[in-house]
Amino acid sequence: ARHKPHDLFSTLLSILAHGALPDVAATWDVGATGRACRVLPPPCFAIAKQEGFAAPGILVPNPYFAHVDEWAATCAARRRARPAWSKRDARVFWRGSVRSGCNPGNVARLAA
Repeated sequence: ARHKPHDLFSTLLSILAHGALPDVAATWDVGATGRACRVLPPPCFAIAKQEGFAAPGILVPNPYFAHVDEWAATCAARRRARPAWSKRDARVFWRGSVRSGCNPGNVARLAA
């Protein structure tokens, strides 16, 4: 089973592999909404800001997806593989709901 704190520390180590950072103490919202940053002492790290970018907290990579270098390589591969705009389908496919009662994250994604 995956363990979120272990994944976070692994991600931080992948960031530190690129160079030293100054000493800092921070809190971390272990949830997926960022709401705990309203009550945790700053600076507070969050993997999402469901209430919008003006909400308190510093966005950090989601450790469930990949380390920094893995994500950079994935993005580069996807950029190389994507077709030119003129070759793309203009239709949008959305699987799920955008009702705020169902998953507020979907509403935020479509608003972005």
